[in-house]
Amino acid sequence: MSNGIIKLDTYVGELSAISLFYEYSETALKHQDVLKKVFLARTMKMAETLEAFKKNEETQLGEAAQIIVKGVANVFPKELAKGFSILRQQLLVAVHSLFEQYLCHVIKIYFYKFPQLLKCIKSNDNKDASLSYKDIVDRRDGSEVLEFIVEKELKRFSFAGLDKIIRFMKKQMRIEVSSLVVDRNVWVWKGKESWKDIDKRRHDIVHKEAKPNISKKYLEDVVSYIQRTMSVIAYVSQAEKGIPFEFPILAEQIKIRETPQL
Repeated sequence: MSNGIIKLDTYVGELSAISLFYEYSETALKHQDVLKKVFLARTMKMAETLEAFKKNEETQLGEAAQIIVKGVANVFPKELAKGFSILRQQLLVAVHSLFEQYLCHVIKIYFYKFPQLLKCIKSNDNKDASLSYKDIVDRRDGSEVLEFIVEKELKRFSFAGLDKIIRFMKKQMRIEVSSLVVDRNVWVWKGKESWKDIDKRRHDIVHKEAKPNISKKYLEDVVSYIQRTMSVIAYVSQAEKGIPFEFPILAEQIKIRETPQL
């Protein structure tokens, strides 16, 4: 059961942690002492692997060890650059996943606050939109039945994809146009709905052999867009729909609508 409050602080906090982790990693590896420690650890691991091939305790691998050090030194810069490239790709996937989780979290709160939204789900969109007698009998009161339906729909949304989730939020939850937003559109930032490109790149990273390049600037823009969109959804929900959100000091600055309304 939901407590009816959008946990903006939790999700923005996780988003900030992802961004901070990348910034810290990149900054740390610009320092020579850190690079030396990473290089040494890498060399030691390769040497340990070689140790497994010793024929006996008297075997000397000094020459091989020198070759390892030289080999690691040659590929280390390229591997590091490639590692950061892969890291940015995986962080994009993580940020995308966090965004989807947040949107489903918001949908859940709206379902409990406005149960009539469940009537908007057509049977052709969800083959399990009806309940069996068993489902109803197993749940004695109305609140248990509602909770069962909500959880069932949330599970469906979690696999629906960003496009269907946002389409539902725009059309049924009426989270789209708002005077609170500079662009007057919850999903638009700097003239475009950036989530579409983010969604496509995430799909290509996960499913295609040829991975898209994710630059540091692009990742920063993604984090900014998603943080901004999460925040705007919370602002609009509190001011226009009557659904409060949690965020120290910030939530207090936005007047909540007294009578909840879609």
